[in-house]
Amino acid sequence: MAVIKLGKGTDEVELFEAADGRRLVIRTIKTPVRDAEIIGLQGIFWDITAEKQAEEALAARQERFELAVRGSNDGIWDWNIPTGEVYFSDRFKELLGHEPDGFDNLYESFESRLHPDDHDAIVAAIESHLKVARALRCGVPPPDQGRGLQVVPRAGSRDLGCQGERETDVWLDQ
Repeated sequence: MAVIKLGKGTDEVELFEAADGRRLVIRTIKTPVRDAEIIGLQGIFWDITAEKQAEEALAARQERFELAVRGSNDGIWDWNIPTGEVYFSDRFKELLGHEPDGFDNLYESFESRLHPDDHDAIVAAIESHLKVARALRCGVPPPDQGRGLQVVPRAGSRDLGCQGERETDVWLDQ
């Protein structure tokens, strides 16, 4: 009865065993009831078991995805075209010669790192790919030739349900 003893309310997540034996995860809010002094406790709770199970399942899927990406040695990018936001995997950034926090998750961050001699051809290939939904194939000379990327896109996926608003590709180190 810490609420009564301390005179402060709480907002907590607790495990609860229901009368039928089910184990639930509940969120509780408890506050002291006062009449000059604390005379009792009031509280409400919500069953958040399904929400917690969904969070755990999502975390497990995220962990599997991260392990697969790291194990594949591929660079992954997922571009939300209308907003310009892009998920770049750490390996993708590494293939560009950057640390994981080396640049912002924006398309412009990627484009601005293209070597000037490669920039127009790569941007044109991406624009053509988006217009006609054909396989994106482009590459640039390896870094030891004084240029940026040593990657070639191998697989792409347009989310047609989003009406061309999303682009996902895998870039492999050659």
